[in-house]
Amino acid sequence: QQQQQHQQRQSSTSGKRMSTTLNTIATATTAAAAAAAIPQHIRSLANNEERFKAADIIMEAIKGKKGRVFICESAINCIERIFAAVGGSKERKRLKALLENDAIGIEIVKNKISERISRIQSKKLKKETREVFSTGDSIGAVTITSNAAAVRSARHAGVHLKVLLHPARALVGHIIAKAAADYPLAASVTSNSSHAASA
Repeated sequence: QQQQQHQQRQSSTSGKRMSTTLNTIATATTAAAAAAAIPQHIRSLANNEERFKAADIIMEAIKGKKGRVFICESAINCIERIFAAVGGSKERKRLKALLENDAIGIEIVKNKISERISRIQSKKLKKETREVFSTGDSIGAVTITSNAAAVRSARHAGVHLKVLLHPARALVGHIIAKAAADYPLAASVTSNSSHAASA
């Protein structure tokens, strides 16, 4: 009888160990699947953001400039359209907080026409892009942008714009949210990627 009880305890212990092992494997596999569900270019952006934080560059540029930080109508319309389409809930909240931050005091201004920008013949300068750079050029402001191609295009046309270039970043909230929904056991993986990639 003692031998039978000993065998039962061994069987129970082995069963628990097997259950723990299977759970560990399932969790690890799910985490790997969730990470794989995030596109490579998003993971690359997250890694780049860890090294070069675009938000820090921008915030440093506008710090202490209340009353001198402007965003034109075309820019805000474009931003809101993109955020509505692909922004995650946290990204949309951060945008709202930035626009309503009294310490920064961002002012929305009407689009302005710059003759220098109007003369540039380039397919790389789309209508909205022209309006953004044209407004900045007209009021003599430094335009904060990641659109290096447009800046180069203007330079090649002999127009040197006052700009502050920052690394390009993508909105990833919708991608992270989908991965987290598909693989709930790996929420920590997707949460960390979202934190690193969102700026």
